[in-house]
Amino acid sequence: MPKIQVEDSELYYEIHGEGHPLLLIAGFACDHSIWQLILDELSKNFQVVIFDNRGSGQSTISDHPYSVEMLANDALDLVAQLEIEKPHLLGHSLGGAIAQEIAINHGDKIDKLVLANTTAQFSATNCWVKDFIEELFKQGAPRRQLIHAMIPWGFSEKFIENEVVIEKMIEKMEQNPFATTLEGYVNQAIALKKHNARDRVKEIQNRTLILSSDQDLLTPQRESDYLHAEINSSKIFQFSECGHNPMIEQPLLFSETVSHWLSDA
Repeated sequence: MPKIQVEDSELYYEIHGEGHPLLLIAGFACDHSIWQLILDELSKNFQVVIFDNRGSGQSTISDHPYSVEMLANDALDLVAQLEIEKPHLLGHSLGGAIAQEIAINHGDKIDKLVLANTTAQFSATNCWVKDFIEELFKQGAPRRQLIHAMIPWGFSEKFIENEVVIEKMIEKMEQNPFATTLEGYVNQAIALKKHNARDRVKEIQNRTLILSSDQDLLTPQRESDYLHAEINSSKIFQFSECGHNPMIEQPLLFSETVSHWLSDA
């Protein structure tokens, strides 16, 4: 299990494929397995680096609150220690906030930027959902119940109606031996709630692809529209009949959209 020491934490990482490096940054309370359905396609054209943010998966939890800046520094440290030069960057949800922070402060260290289902500042609704699930967590709710509470916020109605697919996904999440702990959940939630780049995203100079979904309840279309309006060199693409996690609901279209855009000179 490859790990790299960053500050007071160890980050678990994996490298797949060959080509221009592409760093994928997972969202809130997710580990590297969130990318499983798109990994094979992306690694056909890119050297894909996936990892667990501190507080998730096989990386260190750390017993203190996190910030988006801290998580961004972790990602940059990982890239530096792996001796990767100017990778493309793709961040989803909280991972998109981390990617914003990197592009704002260290845009010269990355190439193109993909911001998927993210925002310059997470909404009160998004934070309310995190607080509700945190309370269930603290009350000792079974993992299956926690997953059930999350699913309606993460996926489209069409996807949820497919009971066979949903049940398989729930079972896989239940069986994850490295599921997010309460401490990791709480510390990442602190970072998410404090994220505010609304007055700074206009500083991003990297060519940027903004991905949104028409049924995203956590980061609705207006959030992506704001990023598109503020970031000069940006393009926007919307997934139809899709919720907050297009890389799970529409993995082939997600992979093709990202690959084509990153490969376009």
